[in-house]
Amino acid sequence: MSGSITPDTFPPVVAKRYCLGLRRAGLLLVVLLLGRACSGRDLLALFYCTSDPSSFQSLENHPRQVSLISPTWFVVDPAGRLRSTLDPALVARTQAQGVPLLPLLANENFQPQIAHLVLSDPQIQSEVVGKVVDLALVNHLYGVELDFEGVGPADRAAYAQFVRRLAAQLHGNHLKLGVAVPAPLASTPPGGSNADPEAEPWPLSTQSEGFDYHALGEATDFVSLMTYEQHTGPGNPGPVAGLPWVDACIRKALEWIPAGKILLGLPLYYRDWFGKSVREGGFLEAVSLASKWRGRIEYDRREGAPSIKFQDEQGLHTLWFENAKSLRNKVKLARRYRLLGFSAWRLGLEDPAAWGKCFSKALRISF
Repeated sequence: MSGSITPDTFPPVVAKRYCLGLRRAGLLLVVLLLGRACSGRDLLALFYCTSDPSSFQSLENHPRQVSLISPTWFVVDPAGRLRSTLDPALVARTQAQGVPLLPLLANENFQPQIAHLVLSDPQIQSEVVGKVVDLALVNHLYGVELDFEGVGPADRAAYAQFVRRLAAQLHGNHLKLGVAVPAPLASTPPGGSNADPEAEPWPLSTQSEGFDYHALGEATDFVSLMTYEQHTGPGNPGPVAGLPWVDACIRKALEWIPAGKILLGLPLYYRDWFGKSVREGGFLEAVSLASKWRGRIEYDRREGAPSIKFQDEQGLHTLWFENAKSLRNKVKLARRYRLLGFSAWRLGLEDPAAWGKCFSKALRISF
């Protein structure tokens, strides 16, 4: 008899159990490998940035963990003119780092009347589109992301048509177009903030009424789903992007847009409610306030977000923010639904630990 062990060397019952064990072990290995492959899939990591030095410092420290940079450079003013604050130094820096640029094109201060002006005047559209394409070509940009906010329901069809027009011109010049859209759902489920978010469908948000999500998804290369700003107004403290709400928004968006075109919006900032005021800032400032005023950081497991309550000379503060843990759970949602990636507002406000725990891998774009 040889020294090798095979099922033939066992009694029949033992041999059967041996083979069954091998099959189960093989199945377990396949499941583990598939899970690892899914969790390890590189996501497209788009980060918005401003002229704030903290944005530049984060980019300088983590260029290999960034797929696209989207600076706030292009706006349409109340007269319908395109204004640019393009920074040649940032263009040169990102080119040297191999990070493509996809600047935002927005209606100035997100004024609804500017959006309506552009959408109702074909001549203004032609001028805006022509100048954007020229700037993109001259500066070797990857493309642009359109971020018209405050689009009214009456302009829904006109906005979709404008997006198709802009997409045709950009694509004809081998440039990409993304579009930012508001979260499709209202901030609370039908039964109020304490209701079970899975019990009933969340109502559609009013700000989504001017956006044809299906048409915008068809016309563009990707859609940035702005799954933040869940709670905003004075007297209404709550998470900037609670996990149940974000999950519900993704599922709703998938009814209209393919998963492979969706970027999940990630907030990197805090929102602080006190009295009748609301303010915003970055992670480091949030933990500094907690330390200064001896506020205790608590993590809400249901909402998947941390918060702080503290008292200062201005009164009682309720501050909700995002840390590496809460961001990691949102990135997990992007992976679970097999989304293209995420778009984060904004670079420089993030928890530094997030680079190791959430943003360690980024899809690299050859351009």
